[in-house]
Amino acid sequence: MQKIIIKSPLSPKNIYNLLFHPSRLFAPNVFIRSKFWTLFVTFPFFIYYILFVGFENFTKSFSTVTFKLITCVIVTLLFGVFLWYIIGWFYNLRIKWSGAIDHDKTEGRITMIYIWFIQMCIDLCTIMYIDFSPSIISSVLYILTSSYFSILNYSAVKSKFTVEGIKPIFWFLITPISLQISCTMLQEVFFNHA
Repeated sequence: MQKIIIKSPLSPKNIYNLLFHPSRLFAPNVFIRSKFWTLFVTFPFFIYYILFVGFENFTKSFSTVTFKLITCVIVTLLFGVFLWYIIGWFYNLRIKWSGAIDHDKTEGRITMIYIWFIQMCIDLCTIMYIDFSPSIISSVLYILTSSYFSILNYSAVKSKFTVEGIKPIFWFLITPISLQISCTMLQEVFFNHA
């Protein structure tokens, strides 16, 4: 089997393969090797943070805006480090629990980060669309998109790594989707009672 190295994972063809044919992108002989773009994944989080900090409350003072922008950049970079080392470690642990023995840890982290980047971009568009208004429609939309990305994660892990039986179904489908539904339901309860 010929080894294929992808240097531009954000090309339209690769994003299309991720969304509709993940087994092509995450085949065992395909390797995504671009370290720069793994830092780029934190950009949607930067936008998240800006939206939640609330730039509409900024004064016109240049120093205040500069300070808040620098804070956003620092928090975003810290999130990138947290994503790569802590969440990446747990992602690799889930791959190991799914039956993969001695898998490439870097490849596991890159797989996770690539899927997270696309998910965060779509979540960001969803948040902008629903304009931060909690409702049943926005909750259902969030659950559907998150569930779809759990399916993508499962498909990527199943295609890329040697996993066995029902273990990857439990760790990459059942558990994440159950947590997403539970968290969304709790959010609805707290918003409705606030």
